[in-house]
Amino acid sequence: MRTYGGAATHPTRHEIETPLEQRRSQCSQRKAEIAQAAAGLVADGETLLLDGGTTIEALAQALRCHKNLTIYTVNLFALSALANLPDARIHILGGKVRLASMSTLGSQTLAALSRITVDRAFLSADGVVANYGLCEASPEQAWLKQCMADRATEVSVLADSSKLGMASQQHWTKFSRPWMLITDSGANAEQLEQFRSQTMISLLIAPMEVSAG
Repeated sequence: MRTYGGAATHPTRHEIETPLEQRRSQCSQRKAEIAQAAAGLVADGETLLLDGGTTIEALAQALRCHKNLTIYTVNLFALSALANLPDARIHILGGKVRLASMSTLGSQTLAALSRITVDRAFLSADGVVANYGLCEASPEQAWLKQCMADRATEVSVLADSSKLGMASQQHWTKFSRPWMLITDSGANAEQLEQFRSQTMISLLIAPMEVSAG
């Protein structure tokens, strides 16, 4: 259920996930802008953790100018882009393959994740609501994102403006620490206000402005 300035506590209908290739083509320019903004946060030599999703795939492409990165990821869809990064050390967190997103998850993924720490985690989401967190299609996905955030010094969520205030699924990742939302300039004032009012959320709006919550 799409709302502005918040979300219904009990959505009456949960949406079916859009096929991966279709998601890849949706909002492609916005995703590219968000990816460039996220890449601007990264310094050469950092260790990163990349979630699944097509916006994260765009980030993998945007990292091509960085050097000496160590990258852990569950995103099988992004591997071809990651393979082209200079001097990068790429690690796949193995586990069960979720074909709907071409990413890994499950107990093996969590076990591998528990043995690392990273400078930055970049997460995706089906929807983002300020008071609730990240909306996901399965409890495994929601819990994996929570565990990813726990292993990172800095946490950023990449979500285009169509996902802000979106509560289309019933599983949620709730953060208890500061995090950054990176979105695009297509977001309107009402959408952004719910995040600006939260003290633990910072906003990076591509390609126009940076503001702290």
